[in-house]
Amino acid sequence: MARPKSKHGRKPERESMELGNRLKTIRKRRGMSQTELGDKLGLSQRAISAYEGGYNRISAPVLLKLVEVLRTSVPEILGKKASSQAVNDKRVARLLDSVERLPPRKRRQVEEYVDFITKTP
Repeated sequence: MARPKSKHGRKPERESMELGNRLKTIRKRRGMSQTELGDKLGLSQRAISAYEGGYNRISAPVLLKLVEVLRTSVPEILGKKASSQAVNDKRVARLLDSVERLPPRKRRQVEEYVDFITKTP
C-alpha cells in the first residue's frame, strides 16, 4: 500500500515514519502534548507534528534535547535495543519494563521516589 502524501508534498521515508512513531509513543507515555513538547524544545507544535509524521528529519541537537526533555535515551528514540551488557540483570530489566507500562502519573511518582531515595544519604 502506498504511503499517503502529506501537505508537505512528499511521502515520508519508512525509517523517518518509524522514528516519528517512537517519538510520539514516548511523548504520550510522558503525558505531554505536541505543544508542550514543542514549548520545552523551543519549537512549534507543527514542527513536532512533522517529526512525528516522519516528514522532517530530527537533527542531532534536537535529538539530544528530546532525550533530555523526555527523560529517555538516544537508543530508545532510534529503536535500538540496549546491549545485554548494559542491562544484564533480568530483575532490573523486568522492573524497568513494569515501570514503562505504568500510566504517566504513576510513572512520574515512581521516578520522583527513585530520585528521592537515591539522593538521600
